[in-house]
Amino acid sequence: MPRHPERHLERLAQPEAARLLSASGVAVVATGSVEQHGGHLPLGTDAFAALSIAERVADRKLLIAGIRPEHFEDASLVQPDEREHGVTFRATIDVVESMGSDVFVYFTQDGGLSATTDQLADLAADSGAGDIGASDETVTARLDAVTGIKEGDEAELWADIRTMHIFDPDTGANLSLGTEPAEAPDPAAT
Repeated sequence: MPRHPERHLERLAQPEAARLLSASGVAVVATGSVEQHGGHLPLGTDAFAALSIAERVADRKLLIAGIRPEHFEDASLVQPDEREHGVTFRATIDVVESMGSDVFVYFTQDGGLSATTDQLADLAADSGAGDIGASDETVTARLDAVTGIKEGDEAELWADIRTMHIFDPDTGANLSLGTEPAEAPDPAAT
């Protein structure tokens, strides 16, 4: 049993946490992110959701990580306070397409770890990927128009992992979405 279970901020609703913090002025948060989701939900809601996702994917050997083009950026343009919320990686840029307010870059992922399901094939067909000659390994990233990245560059890119979704390669199911809301752990059980 924790020494002071009534002080675990992640288990308190916002009004209770506000009372505790106004009395002491100190907060120590052990894990997860903390943000207000409304006075009726525990502050640890995000951490509970992350735990729920982790439990659903823990026994799987292969997963697909999905991220939308708008959640990539030229790493040199990412503000220092945002960098911690993503990962940087290097990629050889195959195509650069300037669209005015954005630049789309296309690169090929390494490793040959593409997964194909009927659902993913349908999505690729709907996107028109086959019309432009894109392979399963082609990745599209939408960057700020001020980027200096050019075709053929070995570019350093950044991806915001807060927006990543995890998929089952066998079914195409999005494992990031729970079938039921994540539950807060029972305070009496710790």
